[in-house]
Amino acid sequence: PADLIALVRASLVVDARAGRYRLLETLREYAAELVDELGAAERDAVANAHAEWYRRLVLDADGTMSITAWIHLIDPDRANLRVALERLFETAEEDSPVGVRLLELASALGRYWYHVGPSSADTEWLPQALSLATDADPSLRGSAAYALGICRGEQGLTEEAIEHCRTAYDLLRDGPDPLWAARALNSLAGLTHDIGRSEEAAPLLDESIALRRSLNGALPLAIPLSNRASVAVQLGDAATARACLEEILRTEGDDELEAAFAMMGLADV
Repeated sequence: PADLIALVRASLVVDARAGRYRLLETLREYAAELVDELGAAERDAVANAHAEWYRRLVLDADGTMSITAWIHLIDPDRANLRVALERLFETAEEDSPVGVRLLELASALGRYWYHVGPSSADTEWLPQALSLATDADPSLRGSAAYALGICRGEQGLTEEAIEHCRTAYDLLRDGPDPLWAARALNSLAGLTHDIGRSEEAAPLLDESIALRRSLNGALPLAIPLSNRASVAVQLGDAATARACLEEILRTEGDDELEAAFAMMGLADV
């Protein structure tokens, strides 16, 4: 925009490249002093506007771009997002609209934290937000529980991860977006498989595969089919293992990596 270019030319704003700009530190410090001089109501308005702007940035971008592009969008603003989360938490009351907005932001960021490596400090926003929005829409609570589940799984807290994924699936299974229900179920089945509970994992994986088939290709089948084949081998069921691996070759045959793994599995069977 012309106004922004004019500020850069006047050396009031620095072009940080890649479509981002920043204030000079002296101007940032001066702006902070001006905010400190405002009345309480004006300071609150500034803090609320900042939190809402970053909440909308995340929610508007969530699901509209590749995960790599989404991470590149969010990464530079991690500090701003922590401030936004803190502001929403400070002003939220139990089952208030602000609590729901906090849950929306934490839920979306949970999937970001999962991909970049979830720190305990970041992921603790999820249980706090869930505790403040107990009456929120089940789909939103399910999405947040799923984000918490996969983060806990990455942190090595598998039993807790399983419980959160089970809660997520229970909340999402009758909701408007079957894709998230399918993801939650697959994570639940995969985590159960990972800790060697094969007899428990088998029916969960069967349900996950059936749900994904019903979505007509909206989600790939290779992961649950591969997991189901591994469980079948552990249970001594070579016929089911073979059938799953052959289905991967039929449905995912264009993916050379998936095809190679499936053929290796078939050789082992």
